[in-house]
Amino acid sequence: MVDINILSLNGIDLVLCLHHQQYKGEILILAGKDKTHYITRCKQAGAAGFISKRNNLSELTNALFSIESGYGFFPL
Repeated sequence: MVDINILSLNGIDLVLCLHHQQYKGEILILAGKDKTHYITRCKQAGAAGFISKRNNLSELTNALFSIESGYGFFPL
């Protein structure tokens, strides 16, 4: 689980970097940003899920269970 706002590297770039290095784990991105824009970018980068801190944080447990079960989690 990573926040999209990391000081030295943003979360989307981190996902891309980890996939480039053949990281086998799944990554859930948390963000306080506009979810419509960032959901697409996170999917394209290879993240397994996205949670908005503004209105979806209550779904964190569901997101983790979904990802652990092999599904993505990108609520609209």
